[in-house]
This record gives sequence, structure tokens and C-alpha cells, in this order.
Amino acid sequence: MDSHPHTPRQFPYQAAEPAQPPRRPRSQRRRLLQAGCASLALTLATTWGTAQAAYPDKQVRIVVGFPAGGGVDGVARALAERLSSQLGQSFIVENKPGAAGTIAADFVAKAAPDGYTLYMSETAFLIAQIVMPAVKLDAERDFEAVGSIGVLPLMLAANPKLPVKTTEELIALLKNNPGKFSYGSAGVGTPHHFIFEMFAQKSGVDVPHVPYKGGAPMLPDLVEGRIELGMLSSAVAAPLVKDGRLVALAVTTAQPVSNLPGVPPLSETLPGFDAASVFFMLAPKGTPGDVINTLNTALQTAVRDPAFQKVLETQGALPMSDTPAELRQTIRAEAARWQEIAQGAGLAPQASTGAP
Repeated sequence: MDSHPHTPRQFPYQAAEPAQPPRRPRSQRRRLLQAGCASLALTLATTWGTAQAAYPDKQVRIVVGFPAGGGVDGVARALAERLSSQLGQSFIVENKPGAAGTIAADFVAKAAPDGYTLYMSETAFLIAQIVMPAVKLDAERDFEAVGSIGVLPLMLAANPKLPVKTTEELIALLKNNPGKFSYGSAGVGTPHHFIFEMFAQKSGVDVPHVPYKGGAPMLPDLVEGRIELGMLSSAVAAPLVKDGRLVALAVTTAQPVSNLPGVPPLSETLPGFDAASVFFMLAPKGTPGDVINTLNTALQTAVRDPAFQKVLETQGALPMSDTPAELRQTIRAEAARWQEIAQGAGLAPQASTGAP
């Protein structure tokens, strides 16, 4: 038996409730919750903005689809130097030549879309995606546009033995002698090739094409008369014209070129003719917009630099700057233009390339 009898429990039993702090009014709790959410959002936004503002925080590669020492390579290296100075990180040039720049394009397309691998491209890539069956890339679909860098006008040149001094005289001669004279280019699918085809189609002349493996091998044959006509960069052509070894008939841009004074544009004979090889920069698809904008701002600053413009001039190029949206429009228009020229020249475009 229990030696300590206890008081019987009374029913119904209710345990004593602990003391509760006074509750805040509902409106006050709502204001505190809203203030907390706003503070968290501000913290996240600040953290994200700081992370994004850090670009670039390591070395950036500019991939070039042509060998070291060439014109595109020289422009890329001068550009890399200025981007390094502006953005405080090293920009280096990496050469991956071959297949009209498409080897380099494929490499960049597969890179991480973080702004640390960029593609220094040009018109040859836009043409390659049309006429080369193996190329599955598309400049608009598979890349982000960063910005343009420059344009390379070409010159329509003739061997001095050809009895012409103007574009009008050349067109008349070619129409009276269809298929008799030939022209050379730096290769099938190069801007030199397609711009001459554009000239031939607009003027209604028939001139057989002799493709070379680059512009350098073509020059001796043009100077010595084994071919009568050629499309050349103004930097290459100017010394030969000055020495009297070539006759400059016209430049392919709508405006005259400073290092070829007195040489008229083709548009004076063929209204609306305006063609050149465009240099531009692309990034992998999905690269963040703020990274693209940072690069574009630095790119435009570099292109406005008089010292950089001198580098362009040594290559026979003219400065060109634009926004990413404007470059997208240029790519779309240029791809459509060259597809039309390819069809007219009998170079059937490949539907699988996705060219716009």
C-alpha cells in the first residue's frame, strides 16, 4: 500500500497553459514579412550583380580560323591587346586554321557559354555554311552576336595587257567575248570568289573561275597574264597598281577606299553594288547577355581607337562597329545575299546547314 496517499485527480482534467507573449497585430506581422522579403531580394540582387560584374576574371581566348601571320590574325591580335587593357584580363589569340574557318567555329560552338572562348569570324564562314555540305553550323542559330570589327573592301583588278581601263570597258569586252577571259580568286567559297560572282551576275557577263589555294599563289599568274582578272584586297593590290603591274578598275564598296585614291566604286557602274568581307566576333550560344554587352562596349571602344584603325588600314580594312542586335541583322542579310549568289553561280546551297 502506498504510504503517501495523494489527492484524487479531478475530472475533467486541464493542464495549466504556459504564459504566451502578446501577439502582434496582423497588419504589423504582414509589414515585417514584406520588409524581410525585400531585404532578401536586395541581398540576392546585390550578390548576383557582384558576381556578374566580375567578368572577366580569367584569361579569354579569341579563336581565329586562319593561320598566324595572316590579315585576320593580325587584326585579332591588335584587338586582343586592346581588350586586355580595357577589361583588365589577358585576351589571347588561338589559331585553328582550316575549312574556311569552320574548324575554329565548331570549336567555339562547343565551348562553355561563359564569355571565355570567342570566335573571330568573317564573311567566309557565312558562305561556308551555305556551300560546304559538311558544315552543320549556322552563325545566327548556333552563336551569340557580339559585334563587328571592320570591313575589307576588295578591288577588281586586271592585267595591264587587257585592253580596258574602266569597268564599263571591261563589261563591254566580256560581253563581246563570253568565256574567253578568266578570273582568279583565293579559292572556292571565299569572299573574293563570291564578290566576283556577284559582279558577273549583276553585269551579265560570263567569266570562267580559276580558284587558287589562297590569294598569294594567284598574284604571279595575274601579274604575268595567265589569268586576266582578279579580286584582291586593297592592301595587296595597292603596291602592284602603283608599280603599274596591275590596273585597278574598281573597289567593291559603295564608297572609295583611302589607300586606292582615284579608284571608283563599282556602284558607279552597277548602282547599288556594295560588298566586302566583314570581320565580326561571335560567342557560344547561351552566353549571358550582360557578358555580351560588356564585350560589345569594349569592342566598340577598341574600334574607335585611332591606333587600332591604323592596324585595320594596313590590312586594307575599314572600321565598323555596331550593337549585337545590329550584327544579327547583318549576319541574316549577308547569309541571304550569299545564298542568292550561290544559286546564281550553280553552287547549290545545302538545306541542312540551316542558313537563314
